[in-house]
Order: sequence, then C-alpha cells, then structure tokens
Amino acid sequence: MEIRDLALDDLDAALGVRSRSFGPLSSGDVEQWKSMVTRAVGAGRQLAAYDGATVVASARINAFGQWWGGRQVPMAGIGSVVVAPEHRGSGVGLALMEAVVER
Repeated sequence: MEIRDLALDDLDAALGVRSRSFGPLSSGDVEQWKSMVTRAVGAGRQLAAYDGATVVASARINAFGQWWGGRQVPMAGIGSVVVAPEHRGSGVGLALMEAVVER
C-alpha cells in the first residue's frame, strides 16, 4: 500500500471508490466533483491510497483560515474520506489519515 497525491489520470478510479462508498452522483454532480478534486490535486490537497496501480482510498484536505490574535492563520479540514469496501478494516484508512495529518 502506498499513500501519495492522487494522479489526475486516476480521477475516474477515485470517483468509483467514492461512488461505492457514498452512492453514485448525478451527471451534473460528477463534473462538479471532478472540478473540485482537480483543484485539490493541483494544490497538493488530494491524497490517495494505492494498492499497486489501483486507487483504494482517498481524502481531501480543505484549506481554511481562522482569525487568531487579530490575524488570519491557515488551518485545514479533512473531507471526502473514502475507502473501497473490500479494503475496509485493513488499516488503509488509518494510513491515509496519518498521511493527511502529516501533510
């Protein structure tokens, strides 16, 4: 198992894992999802777990800011965490979350 940035060539594979985890998206929502994930990939904020060349899990790091001491400081939120059903319980989700937190 390897955790790394999601490759843009693997958008459809990641969407497949997402669909099997949360249910299918409508056709209009698919394009919106791909646009959002493409931006996250470009910003280094979309990680994926690969079993060989196969995407088996992914998660997005959402960029946020909050005000602290009179100035805005960066923070992040974690979203769209998905693990392929057949890989649940194998530790891939934990490994993915550890990589997300480290990032």
